[in-house]
Amino acid sequence: MEMSVVGYDQSGEPLYQPVSGALMGGALMGPEEVGRGRHRGIAMRDRHMSLPPKPEWRHGEIAHGVQAPDTGMFPLPMSGTGGTNTFSATVTAITFQGSLQKPYRAERLLFVVTRIGASGTNVRVQGQIFVGTDLQQGELGLIDMETLGAVTAFGTRLTLSPANPGVFVRLQCQTVGGALTGTDTILVNTFFLGQVIH
Repeated sequence: MEMSVVGYDQSGEPLYQPVSGALMGGALMGPEEVGRGRHRGIAMRDRHMSLPPKPEWRHGEIAHGVQAPDTGMFPLPMSGTGGTNTFSATVTAITFQGSLQKPYRAERLLFVVTRIGASGTNVRVQGQIFVGTDLQQGELGLIDMETLGAVTAFGTRLTLSPANPGVFVRLQCQTVGGALTGTDTILVNTFFLGQVIH
């Protein structure tokens, strides 16, 4: 069956209709109406079928069910490369690492610290941020990750370098300001929120 564009909806999408006669002035006519339609083409010109506009969540579609590339805010979990996220008397440095599967730009660090034991009270976790081999700071030096990544921190959104799949985002961290003793520990759960292309 042959289809023809007979008009456009409010979103600018074409409206189709099967062709079984002649098309005149935007209206579909059967063979017996062609002659009469020439004399009243002005009246028939505005005839077309209106469809409701697309819902907002479908405006990113190239075709029905096919999404155009877009970005979204996704978390990137960071895990300790030595198999642990816990500082102790014997573990004083941990590199937290996130591996990318899609293009990603980290923007907000969340760094949640849980202390167990009295010796960890004044011990802080500080470090440096890397995307691949690129330092993501204005100067060399340790940053207090607990302050930057605090859940209650305001205005600490970053704009780290965009990274492609296979690039690692790393936090090279160590404890400063004292030493943990006995079985005292500092557990760190950390992740980035950032833009991903999907």
